[in-house]
Amino acid sequence: MIIRSDGDRLTIQSPAKINLFLDVLGRREDGFHDLETVICAIDLQDTLEMRVVAGNEITLHLHGNGTGQREPLPEGEDNIIVKALRLLAQSSGVDQGMEVTLTKRIPSAAGLGGASSNAAAVLLGAARLWQRDWSLEQLAEVAAEVGSDVPFFLHGPAAICRGRGEIVQPLQNRLRLHLVLVHPPAGLSTARVFAHCQPGRPVSSAALIEALETGNRRALLDELHNSLQRTAAGLEPWVGRLEEFLSGSGCLGFQMSGSGTSFFAICAHRQHARQVAARLRSQQPGQVDYASTLDGKKWLSGWPC
Repeated sequence: MIIRSDGDRLTIQSPAKINLFLDVLGRREDGFHDLETVICAIDLQDTLEMRVVAGNEITLHLHGNGTGQREPLPEGEDNIIVKALRLLAQSSGVDQGMEVTLTKRIPSAAGLGGASSNAAAVLLGAARLWQRDWSLEQLAEVAAEVGSDVPFFLHGPAAICRGRGEIVQPLQNRLRLHLVLVHPPAGLSTARVFAHCQPGRPVSSAALIEALETGNRRALLDELHNSLQRTAAGLEPWVGRLEEFLSGSGCLGFQMSGSGTSFFAICAHRQHARQVAARLRSQQPGQVDYASTLDGKKWLSGWPC
């Protein structure tokens, strides 16, 4: 998350994420699921431009709505960006408006957290532009009301998240992972995947966390885990097809991210990622991107502005 100030405007780079580990523990009384997940932010990013406007109107302009998107993004009050800004204004007693322009690059319905990242970005930006002297902890309370993945993007770029995702413990990632991302033509909604999942015996994330924090890529590859992948495969045939494509791609390891349907493939280095991407593109599995995990030294660069 990189924030740049230009007079009365802010420009924010809003990153996607991958789940190196995701284990669904059980369904809660409130309808959500308890889970444990290890998340890393990556350098596939949307761009948001923000400025305060007169009155209390919140407007959102979408660019790239359709490019890499399986379905049109929600607009107006139905968009998570507008919801986040409304909630922050209400919580902080602000009676000002905001104009947001979103240039979308992160695919929707992909398990990459694009919408949650956008919501976190506008909470950071609006706290600055509305001159609210709020801490990240205060913003995280609002973020948890907006969505389960939103708090991670205030605390990343690597963390283990528990509860329904809102309990965030930052991690030290000593691995720069070079990735190929594959986004099939069909997506899945998070709600649908969780509605069909059947939690099994809990799996420990300890070995993966140790591998991440000690920089042991070989050990990390052995510990990749996503308990939603089988559920998603039963709901969308493209998940199984990508498993077949990636098995023969020459990558070091692969996994579905989040509730899907996008996959990430871990490669040895950037040149290896180019080779893997070329093989995959020849099979026409959908959109193929390069990415790498983000460095913690630059996380929340520009905050507070």
